[in-house]
Amino acid sequence: MMQSGVRRVILRGSVGLVAAISLMGCGLLGGSSPASNGSDVVTNLQAAAAAGQVTVSWTAPASVPADSYYAISSSPQNPKGTIMVHNQTSYVVTGLTRGTKYTFTVTSWDGTTWGPWSAWTTYVTVS
Repeated sequence: MMQSGVRRVILRGSVGLVAAISLMGCGLLGGSSPASNGSDVVTNLQAAAAAGQVTVSWTAPASVPADSYYAISSSPQNPKGTIMVHNQTSYVVTGLTRGTKYTFTVTSWDGTTWGPWSAWTTYVTVS
């Protein structure tokens, strides 16, 4: 059973427990995100809905190395919780409820800290 206020996180890649600890310390699992000068913000975030899923895509910040991680969150929360991806700038979020409107936000890891969350996408309705 999860404690109140704690999000379920799926980790993809080889960072395992280290990433989970980093998430706890950077605000993804509570708390606040680190300060930013704006150059490390994910841009061009888009969401395209299909049958039971949404494809989320974005442009990586110039300050983030090619070997990087991204966290994807949605409202309402998708069944998978906050999703971690490695070395990719798009992800298909599956298992979503048909007829529900979702919006998404993404943050990036530059190898040292997490950047701020991006602006939210416009709402998309899952068919």
